[in-house]
This record gives sequence, structure tokens and C-alpha cells, in this order.
Amino acid sequence: MSEQPTTSNEAKNSTPSGTATPVKKKNPLAGKKVSEEILLKRKLGRIKAAENMAIKIKNSGIEKVENKLINSLFQPIPLINQKNYYTDYLKKDDQIIYLRKRKEMFGMKKGRKSNLEKQQEKLKSESVAPPTPSAPTPLVGNSKGETPMDIDDDDDDDDDNEMEENGGTVSGTPAAVAQDAEKRAKSLRTIAIHPGSRNIRIGFVNEAYPKTFPNVIAIPNHDQATTHETLPRRRNSQKSSSQDTNGNNTEDEDALLFGEKFNNAKKMVQRDFKERMRFYKRRILPNSNETVKNFNNKVRSEIISDLNDPHKIDWTNNNDESIKDKSYLVGENALKLANNQRFKLRYPIVNGKFNENPNDYNSPTELVGDIQLILSEILTKEFSVDNFQNFNIVLVIPDLYDKTHVETWIYLILQMNFNAISIIQETMAATFGAGVSQACVVDIGAQTTSVSCIDEGMVINDSRIQLDYGGDDITKAFSKMIVQSGFPYKEFDYGNVHDWKLVNDLKEKFSTFEDANIAVQLYDFIKRKPGSKTEKFQFKVFDEVMLSPMGLFYPEIFELEDPESDGNKLQTKQSKFRLFSKSSDSYTGKSNNPTSMGQKKSLTNDLYVNTPDEEIVKKLILMDNDDLNPNNSNLKKNDLTHDEELKISHTKLDFAIIESITNACKHDLGNCKKFYENILIVGGVAKTPSIDLIVTDRINIWRPQILSISNVYEILKILNEEFEQEKSKIAANSGNSEEGQHKLDDAESMKLLTSIIKRRLPGIVESPQFVDQLNTIQVLSPPRDIDPQILTWKGAAVFARLKIVQELWITKSDWDLLGNRALHYKALFSY
Repeated sequence: MSEQPTTSNEAKNSTPSGTATPVKKKNPLAGKKVSEEILLKRKLGRIKAAENMAIKIKNSGIEKVENKLINSLFQPIPLINQKNYYTDYLKKDDQIIYLRKRKEMFGMKKGRKSNLEKQQEKLKSESVAPPTPSAPTPLVGNSKGETPMDIDDDDDDDDDNEMEENGGTVSGTPAAVAQDAEKRAKSLRTIAIHPGSRNIRIGFVNEAYPKTFPNVIAIPNHDQATTHETLPRRRNSQKSSSQDTNGNNTEDEDALLFGEKFNNAKKMVQRDFKERMRFYKRRILPNSNETVKNFNNKVRSEIISDLNDPHKIDWTNNNDESIKDKSYLVGENALKLANNQRFKLRYPIVNGKFNENPNDYNSPTELVGDIQLILSEILTKEFSVDNFQNFNIVLVIPDLYDKTHVETWIYLILQMNFNAISIIQETMAATFGAGVSQACVVDIGAQTTSVSCIDEGMVINDSRIQLDYGGDDITKAFSKMIVQSGFPYKEFDYGNVHDWKLVNDLKEKFSTFEDANIAVQLYDFIKRKPGSKTEKFQFKVFDEVMLSPMGLFYPEIFELEDPESDGNKLQTKQSKFRLFSKSSDSYTGKSNNPTSMGQKKSLTNDLYVNTPDEEIVKKLILMDNDDLNPNNSNLKKNDLTHDEELKISHTKLDFAIIESITNACKHDLGNCKKFYENILIVGGVAKTPSIDLIVTDRINIWRPQILSISNVYEILKILNEEFEQEKSKIAANSGNSEEGQHKLDDAESMKLLTSIIKRRLPGIVESPQFVDQLNTIQVLSPPRDIDPQILTWKGAAVFARLKIVQELWITKSDWDLLGNRALHYKALFSY
């Protein structure tokens, strides 16, 4: 019997094993519409169940009661869909209030000029009209009877009076308001202020010279029992002995006085001095130091009566009526005090920054108050300035400034009710005063020295170097040397202001770099001291007059880091006591003070003068783009670590000049020639005779040979081309059929580059093509015989009279509106 074939339905319902699956029966009610009566019963059932549940919840005490109390004091902010909005905040000049005001002012001036031109055209058209026969033709004028000659057509010096005759009020038009503001600005006078550690220079910008005042204030001394140690500090406890020819022990007086460190540094300077004298064929008499010492030990003073003393000082005693009711004294009056027991002298600025010594100041308000008293007293009495709101201020600040200190200065000036203030950097002001646009400026101040390069009137950021020594350190070294030479004034103590003035005057008169004048010289000085008679002394000097200023090139003689030296600045720098908090970025919290590659290298002693020529060439070839830009500000690699911030910058001055110029010309070493030919030295030490000659000699001695060639980039190009050729040869010779040419890794490339430089550089440098291409060195002299001490102030005065300064004034309203952000738009440099 044959099998019947399975149907398609059976095949679908069969399992893989061949057994059939049971077929589900369909629900007969499926697909039928439920009646409304059933739906209503269900709805009522649900409502009744909800009511029963609500009753149970209410009886249990957990019922939710709706009220109008809000859950929070803050309204929730709905989220914004970011694809539906955009912002152009601070992306246009019109959104910056200072630029907007400036644009509006220019628009108003342009409108006034346009109206004036229309008026002139109208007058011209009326003047050519034919005259009437009944009356003679008068000079054509306006409704007020003014002739065309009376109309001021000068847009810059527009002084038309817009005041109403009856009420004296200004016309309410925007042009009239702008014109009145312009007239008021022209009526304002400007004062330039150059604050320093020892002196402050102040003067009107339209005057030839400023007035110089000691930057010191005398306040009541509440601790009158305090005394100070005699300076320079004699170290009597450190006695060393040596034996003479007879075997007897004799004291080494030099070591007895100031210790071995000072004497070793002095011997090093003396050795260099003798080599210099030998090079220039200058003769040194033997036993000159002993001759000077023997003479000075025998000198006796000569008493000078008051009648024979034309420069007698009228000292101020504590009982004088002039200071009986005084709570403070300022400037020269503070230094003329006969007895400092009642008053204490305080210098608000030390080492170019605010004095944060806890022995002097305990709060920022106290320090700022002293500066305000000094400024107010000087301006009121010396310049007859009473109404400060009619004066603008141009303030000179350091190149490597502390933003907190600058902003404190601006806040102080505006709180004193001055109309406006503008700031300028020291070296930039020096070039303005000298009338040059490109120079390497060396500013040797009282307690700090700064070196910066200026290009097109702007400071190059990476070239800025600040050194922690200055003229005061030279004075201290000079005083130690003359004491070792038997200075006849045995009670000499430069911790006393009168003796400090004496030795500082001696240094300024007799110190020199002119080696031809170094011999045993006889000088005299007059000692004036309160409470004692005026005495005249004679004394001899030999090499002290040159050794002490040579400390600029041998800072070891200043003992800046010796904890036992009175010249120790390390303790001051490492003090944890701070009156002013460190300036920091409001977003990152990191320091935002200006940085410089030159300053970092001077602190780490990673200088070009200490680097072989081969390493310098390698560094220049491998320099990245960030390093090539000398105006990159606040680069992370330039930030100082905490330990570096606490270090003393005692780099030699000639080293600092070479480092500054090289960092300024990293992108184009051909510009080094311009800076080496325009070295400008300013400050009090700049008046030392022949300082230009010794700076030139020192740079020629220590400048690396590769950096003295004007066409360095040709050398770099030759070496780089040979380097690329060698790499190509190696890659071709070591080719692989599978991987192609072999590429050198970094270590192999550095090894190859080093070998090429060592092999080829000496021959290239000595070739005739480059041997004569040397950068000459020239130190500029101050123009028109201006005192180099006031050259920086003179530059600030020149800056105040430029037209661009009208856009750089910071008023009190500007400062109240945006604070230090105003400096980003109203400073000539990148703040």
C-alpha cells in the first residue's frame, strides 16, 4: 500500500523528528467588541478600588498633602539646547568698552570736523556773492559777527567755547560733550614718577629735568632701646695666623676683618686687574698697598670751625620746634635727623620691590600709607600741587614686574584722586629718553641691575634679566676695601645714614675703570656728623677705586649669599613672611607674573658663555618653534620652580648681556649686530669713567666665537645641509627590500649631527668667509650730555607727550569697572 504525501499544513506543523505539533484552538471571543456596559463596570470598579486605597492610606497617616511650599530657594534653570544658540562674547572690538569709547571719541571728532568743513564751504559761497549797491561789502562773518579768520579749523587744537553765555553750561550734544572732555584733558598736567630703592625722581613732563628725593620716611620709634651692629661687620672671632721670616706668629689682618670668602674673592679680582694692567702695559709700583696702609694709619684729622665750613649741615634735633608736632618726616628732612632714637627710618622699596621685611612693616596698608605720605609731601611742598585731580601720572615700573605690586601702585595713585595713570617699563623708557628704537639696555640701579633688549620700542620678553646687585653693593665692597687699607676715620659705620652718605659720595667721586689712573692717589674728605665737630681727613687709595666696581663682573665679592655678611640678600628672599600675596591666574591658580628664558637660565647657570661652540650650534639647529619666538610670554618651560624663585641672581654683568642679546635674536642671529652696536648703560654706576671700555673688553673676552660671527645662519645652513646629505647616504646604503630605506632614530641622528659639527665647525669658523664677519661692540653715550641717572625719567616724560598716550590713560572709573583687566587694553606692552 503506497504512502500518501503529506500536505503543506502537516509539513508546517511537524517537528524535525517527524512528529506533528498540536494545533492551537482559536478563542471564539477574540476579535469581538466589548460592550459599553462591561467597560463601565470595569471603570467603576477601578474608581471604587482607588477610593478604598485612599481611605486606607489616609487612615495609616501616609497620605500626601499638596501645598504651595517650594522645595528650594533657587528656581531650577531649564537646560539650553546648545545647537540653538551661539556667542561672540569678546570676539569683536565693539564689545570692549575701552575700544568702543575710543571709537566713539574719534567719531565725534570726525563729525565736528565735517560740520566745520560745511560751515567753511557756506562762508566761501557767501563771500563770492555780488555786493549790494546800497551798502559797502563787509567782511563776511557768522551770526556772532566773527570773521572767517576767527574760525578755528584746527581739529587737534580745537578750543572753541561751547559754553552758554547766560548759564555757563555745556551744550548737551555728544559733540559738545566730547569737545569739553578734550578741552579738560588739555588743561591737565602730567607728572612722571620713577620710584627706586634709594631715590624717587618726580617732575612735570614739560620740564627738562626731574627732582630727586631720598625714598625714605621717618616715623616715631616705639622701641628706642634697639641698637645695630657696626657695619661693615668686623669678624674679630675669625682670627688666622701666619709666620714671618723669624718664625713668629703674626695675625692676618685681612682675614681678621672680613673673613676668608671676601678675601678670596678680592684676590681673584686683583689677579684679573693685574692681568689687565699687564695687557695694556700699565706699570704697577710694588708695595703700593703697604704704602697706602702705612700712610692712612698715621693720618690725623683737622678740625674745621663752623665759620669755615660753607657746606655745613643744619641737623634737626629731637627738641626742635619744627618737628615737635610732626608724626613723620620725608626725604632729606628724614636724613637730617641728629638722633634717630625718636624716629625710625623706613624705605618702602627694597631691591626694586616693596619692602616686606617684618622689622619694618607688619601690614600692606602700612607700607602703602608710607608711599602715599612720601608722594603727598613731595608734591605738595616741592611742586605746589594741591588739587591732584587736575594731574595725570606716568609711572615707571620694572621690566620683570610683580603684578601685585603694579596693581597696588595703580590703586594707590587713583585713590589719591589723580585724574588718570599710565605705566611704562624701565628699559623702554630709557630708549625713549635716549632717542633710539633698538638697543640693549643695562640699567644699574642702587640695589638691582636689569638687562633687556628693545626692538622697535618694545621689550623682548626672553631677553629680560634681573640681577640682585647694584650700586649699593659696590659701595659696601668699597667700604670694606678702604677699611682694610687703614681708613683714617676709625669710627666709620655705614649702618649710620650719615656715614653711608659719606662713603657713597667717596665711591661716586673716586671709583673708576680707567686703568691708566690707577696709582697711589692722595685724596681728602670732610666728615660731618651730628653732635661732633667737622673734621677733614686725608687718605690714600690704590686699586680699591677699581676693584670695587669690578664686582659687577665678579659678584662673589658682594657676598650676596653669605649668611654672616651684612650684604646677604638670600635671607630676605627666602623669608616666608609676605605682605602681598603672589599674583596668580584666576582660572588655573598658577603664577601669572611675567617670565623670561634669560632670567631662568641665569638662575640655573645654563648660560651660552658656559656652553662650548659645538653645543651652541647643536642647540640652534634643533631649536623648536616655541623657542624661536623670543616674545612668547608665560611659557611653561620659562616658569621658575619654587627653589629657583628663592635663588639669588648673581650672574656676571658681561655674561648677562651676552645671554640677553642671544635670547633676543634666537629667531634671527643676524640682529645681534644691531644690539651689540647699541648697548645703552643707564643708572648711577653708568657715570663711572671708562665703563664703556671695560664692558666692551669683557664681552669680547667671554662671548663664544660662534656668537661673535654676524652671519651665523650661513654656518648653520652649511652644517644642516651636510647633516641631511649624510642621513640620505646612510639611509640609501642600509636600504631593505622589504621595508625600503632605513630611517635613523633620534639617538643615531644626534650622534651623527655631533660628529659632523665637531669635524666641520672649526674649519668653517676659521675660513676667510667668516673670520672677518665679527659683531663689533659699541656702548652708546647718553644724548646731549644728559645724566644717565635721569635718562629713564626723561623717557617717561617723552612717552607722556606722545599722541598714543591719550589711549592709554587708566581712570578711576576704568579701574573700578574692570580692575587689572584694564591693563590688557591700556598698556603699551603685553601685560
